[in-house]
Amino acid sequence: MRRTIVLALAFAAAACVDQPTGPTAPDAPSLAVARAPADANGPADANATGEVTPISFVVSPARSLGYTETDDFWRYPNRPEPDVGGDRVVWRFMANPYFGSVDVLQARLSTGGPTRLAQLSTYAGPRTSGRYTTWQDGLDGIAVLDNTTGRRQRVAGRRRPYAAWADVAGDRMAFPDIGAREVVLYDLATGARTTVASYVGSLRGLAFDGRYIAWIEDAGGTGLVVYDTRTGETRQAVPPAPRAITGVSADRGRVVFGMEAGDRQSIFLYDVASGQTRRLSSARGKQAYPEISGDLVVWDDTRNETNPYYVYDHDVYLYDLATGTETALAGGPTWSGDPQIDGSHVVWTEWRNNRWEVLAVEVAPPTVAGLRSELKRMAETGAVRNAGTARSLDVFLAQAAAAQSAGNRARAVERLRQFSAQVAQHAGRLIEASAAERLRGIAAGVIARM
Repeated sequence: MRRTIVLALAFAAAACVDQPTGPTAPDAPSLAVARAPADANGPADANATGEVTPISFVVSPARSLGYTETDDFWRYPNRPEPDVGGDRVVWRFMANPYFGSVDVLQARLSTGGPTRLAQLSTYAGPRTSGRYTTWQDGLDGIAVLDNTTGRRQRVAGRRRPYAAWADVAGDRMAFPDIGAREVVLYDLATGARTTVASYVGSLRGLAFDGRYIAWIEDAGGTGLVVYDTRTGETRQAVPPAPRAITGVSADRGRVVFGMEAGDRQSIFLYDVASGQTRRLSSARGKQAYPEISGDLVVWDDTRNETNPYYVYDHDVYLYDLATGTETALAGGPTWSGDPQIDGSHVVWTEWRNNRWEVLAVEVAPPTVAGLRSELKRMAETGAVRNAGTARSLDVFLAQAAAAQSAGNRARAVERLRQFSAQVAQHAGRLIEASAAERLRGIAAGVIARM
């Protein structure tokens, strides 16, 4: 995620209120547009001036919210492993890479932070849904903070609940009680606890989207199980087999997970309604630990690793289910992983400045309104060198916006293509070449989503 069209990201990285985490690192280079593969739209969306690679997303500059101190890259247990829910990001912080307490830190993307929620001697494993933030509280409990009211409660397990896999949706939380080998549904408002399933062997991940609880179960073979909290139905979504399944996430009846298939590990999606499973990625290397929110899926990816002995080059990839496009959000020869997504917010862990840092960005699909704003910005900065040219180009966009509002896709697409053709005609003379390419890419991206 390291290029140049930006959205304003309304958060700041400030010092910790209760305990400093040290100075925030400088922003990463401005992140530009995330481009779709060249054949994403096919010839139907090419205009008269030639093929245009559509811009799938506009991405904000990456910001560092905090870090965990370490003096050795391979001390991966010190990674902050952030989670995001709504306007909040939570992670764990260790001031000393070798010993000492673990802090649970939380920041608001709109107002900054972070604030220390707890200081523990355990792993912590914090997660947040936005309203509720959870973390490990000893070996037999999960701490739950209601961010709206400030109320805290402790949810005890029968033997050993695991907060790192606890998942809150609405006022209910699903979690594994790994000591008792049970999958538990807990009502945070009433305190009602229901054991929805018992399992043999081990559980390797769990997700809850408000209706469906999905978990990875290993009992001589690893498979995916989905439970419907409305009907009480349990189904074996992916039959057990001697293979690795890494990470599971669920949203709106769609479950994503990483699974070995042939000579690689890829990202798969299971659709509860249809009962169908499909592969989202097929790149070399290992794609693992996916997270889904709406139509967007992020995951940890090693396709660019060239070292045959140590895997160092992890990247963060974004996949858009609506358009079938895949984009690298965080790349380069460093470790970027543990991605989480909620709505338009994406957070991950990255090795920067010889420590583990929490990075956050905002992604947004291109729109006609956004394209008009970008045209205006370019006119103000001189990238569009003639005011009259900017005004005439904006007329096409205004007409496209009106047609889109009226439900006339054909006319909106026609006006956007005319806009793109005019930009191409003026490229290098009245419009800087790079600015023209960007405007045309955004226009193609808008068309792809119509």
